[in-house]
This record gives sequence, C-alpha cells and structure tokens, in this order.
Amino acid sequence: MEPINNKIDPNEAASDKWSLILPGGLNLTARKTTDFDLPGFNADGTIGPKGGGDTMISIPADTIMFDPFVFTFLVDESYANYIEVVKRIIANVRAENEDLFFDALVLPLNNRGKDQGLSFEYVNSRITNMSTVTYDTDAQVRSLTCTMTMMFENFRIRKNGNIILSTIKSDTTP
Repeated sequence: MEPINNKIDPNEAASDKWSLILPGGLNLTARKTTDFDLPGFNADGTIGPKGGGDTMISIPADTIMFDPFVFTFLVDESYANYIEVVKRIIANVRAENEDLFFDALVLPLNNRGKDQGLSFEYVNSRITNMSTVTYDTDAQVRSLTCTMTMMFENFRIRKNGNIILSTIKSDTTP
C-alpha cells in the first residue's frame, strides 16, 4: 500500500465502483458500489411430504437457479451507451441475430478506479429490462443513471485470469 498524504489508506482494495463489459466494446460504469450486487443463487430441490406417512422427503436439486443481476450505470453525454443497451433489448425481441446470448464481465474497481484482478463472468446472458433514465441530484457529481437487468445461465469467478469458481461442469476449478 502506498501512503496518501503520509497516511496508509486501509481501504486501498475496497471496491468503490463496478465496470460491466459487454461484447462489442460496450463498457458501462457504476457510480458507486451499491449500483451492483452479486446475484443470489439457489439449489433448493424438492422438499415435501412423502406419501403414506408423516415423513418428509428431500430431493437435492440438479440445477442451480440464479437470480437476475441488476446494474446501474452512468449514461454518457451522447447517450451512446443507453442507445446500445436499448438496441440489444430490441434485438432480443426481434431475434435479429442467431446468437442473442453473450458473456458479460463485471470487474470491481478499487477506490482509484483500477481493476483489482478479480472478475465475475456471467455466461450466456441477455438483457431483459431497463429502467427510465434518472437524474441523480444527491451525488457529489450530478449525473444521469439507468438500471438494467440481465438473466444468465452460468457463472465464473476469476482471480488474475485463473478460474477459482465456476458452475460450468467442463471448467476445472478447485
């Protein structure tokens, strides 16, 4: 850690904001940490009464179910990133291309806006919803923001390029 004004900043690695990278070079930036939460997931299976008695049956799940992920991004001055997201939603509805799904990469950035070497990869994603554009007057720098929701099929975490966790069976993870 480097000293800042002769003090050590204890939150050097703390995530200050997020970056979402989509195919085609679209890079969306969150203005603060709370503009993105890691989505939840479950493998509940089936739990219920077993016929003929007072006993319960518990069947483990064979599929992991993921919550959608929600990302609030800064709308750029020309609205180019907003327009690109809208185009992707329209393409989903019209089925304008055969490959509607893409991999999305989320990078937590440190308090200096630098990549921390950690990435969250959402495999076979698609944009399903987008909010209205809002003007954030509470922020130190007033800005336009928009929130989009994405569904995804699988999930990976990489540290310095190496897979450390994956829901994809063909990936080799510890």
